[in-house]
Amino acid sequence: MDVPSGGVPTWVVKRWRRHGQDRLYVELADGTKVGYGDLEAGTAHPSAPPYEPLLLCAIADWKGRHPPAPITSVLTRVLGAQADDGRWRVLHAIPPGPRAGAINQLVIGPGGVFTITTTRRPGAGVRVLRSARHQAERAGRRLGAAYGHPVAVEGLVVPADSDEVGVTSRSSGVAVVPQRLLADWLLRHGDTLAPAAVESLYDVARRPSTWH
Repeated sequence: MDVPSGGVPTWVVKRWRRHGQDRLYVELADGTKVGYGDLEAGTAHPSAPPYEPLLLCAIADWKGRHPPAPITSVLTRVLGAQADDGRWRVLHAIPPGPRAGAINQLVIGPGGVFTITTTRRPGAGVRVLRSARHQAERAGRRLGAAYGHPVAVEGLVVPADSDEVGVTSRSSGVAVVPQRLLADWLLRHGDTLAPAAVESLYDVARRPSTWH
């Protein structure tokens, strides 16, 4: 996105989200690297000290054009469901492991920790269920090792276009939840994690080292 700004050189801002990171990379129109801003940490990292004012200006301009959505809106957008509880955290595109593909979403909240596997099919086949179970098991191992305590993770398979009315348990550690019922299903779990634990696990899950 080119953003002219009076006497300030035109810059290009590119958002990068992966491995739990959320960054804005800024370049000049000629490709010169200005630096990046870490949206999660709220820090700026210029490629050289003279670029810091320009980097901060570009980040501030981008934020003004993209006001942050509350976590409830994020949950609604990512999971395609309605939620009215702002205590949930969502991470995207956790990199794959040896026996499991990339995790579509990792959801952490008062009701627990869940991996989300989305599918366009109304049903969940054995292969999808097996992959979802492996993802949840891997997430539990990796989070537990980084957190220093066991972390229970439940795998969810979410058919986006399903007309199913209920929730079906299909495999150990995996539940099949229609998309339109997902938020209610998550919120019905009650408070099994304290707010401090939610934030600690979220911090651990955002570290790339947790997944490697």
